Amino acid sequence: MKLLSNALLCFLLAACSAASKNEFQSGMNEPTPQAMKYGSRWSLLLTSRDGSLTRSMIVEFSAAPAESCSSGEFRKLKILSEYPARDAVFLGEAAYEVVGAAILIDLSANICDAGYELRGRISETGVEGIHQPVSMFGGDVVGRFYGMPLE
Repeated sequence: MKLLSNALLCFLLAACSAASKNEFQSGMNEPTPQAMKYGSRWSLLLTSRDGSLTRSMIVEFSAAPAESCSSGEFRKLKILSEYPARDAVFLGEAAYEVVGAAILIDLSANICDAGYELRGRISETGVEGIHQPVSMFGGDVVGRFYGMPLE
């Protein structure tokens, strides 16, 4: 599993270009890539600022509505597996919102002022973005995340 995750990370780092927050926002005006659909399973890898792998997840994008403290149309994100297991930073239920080619994943969507967000841009081959804790006081970017559909 570790070897597969490292190989996937290398592939994604080579395939995805660095994107600024403005690029993610501009993705909202683009069509949603066909790879992003209800029921699809994706592998997500989170890295630190220095590029070290910090978390790997297999998720499924559900069509079911989710509770969220944020405005928007959030759907439930099923976390099928993750390593390492959740800790105090990742509390609550995970949810996501897709607007065009932009995605927001909140790993603590139902807990107000204590979220952990992944913000990125979706393409036909994967997703790339940033991750950070969020609260009423803001939050610093912790690193990047990369993902690709498994089907």
